[in-house]
Amino acid sequence: MQENQEIELKLRLTDDSLYETIVAGKLLPELNLAEEWQVLDFYTTYFDTQDYRFLQHGISLRLRQSGEKYVATVKSSGTVQGGLHIRDEYNVELAEAAFSVQVFAGLPIGAQLAKILEGESLLPLFSTVFRRYAMDVTMPDNSEINVAVDRGAIVCGEKSEPICEIELELKSGDVTSLLKLGDALSRRYPLILENQSKYGRGLLLSGAPACRKK
Repeated sequence: MQENQEIELKLRLTDDSLYETIVAGKLLPELNLAEEWQVLDFYTTYFDTQDYRFLQHGISLRLRQSGEKYVATVKSSGTVQGGLHIRDEYNVELAEAAFSVQVFAGLPIGAQLAKILEGESLLPLFSTVFRRYAMDVTMPDNSEINVAVDRGAIVCGEKSEPICEIELELKSGDVTSLLKLGDALSRRYPLILENQSKYGRGLLLSGAPACRKK
């Protein structure tokens, strides 16, 4: 894995009731994983300029809150195939809920963000609100994978879309192990490979111009 690269497999639950089943029981008994769920509540706001400059450059900007913790994130569009999302990601912890591209100034992507913004203002596009059950697992080949089971909603004004999905993020090791874990989960539970990110679904919900053309 390259530094600041996110490799993630997304799986959508076909039945919302499966969420409680998954988080209440053993995830995959046959793998004998050491399991301990961490429960987190997230509130996230996504930003862009009025003319969607960052969307045009394949970049997403967000501010995520969990309790008293705030994290600003920038991601590239990267590649997506068969539910596998590969993209660059930069995260910066903040002391308060005050988002701007200036928080990324010390990172390799900072100058590019400032150039795209060119003095324009950032506006909130939409939000996500969800509860996450998360755990870190070690696969037989010692690959480290973060398992996150999310349920909540994408919200834009009076409109909303449900979130009910599993994200498997490779923290270290071989992407083959990530795919094997996804395959094992799909054989145990009725899951569908998900090519749309929460950001992509939010853009569709908000009616972003570039999305209306697709």
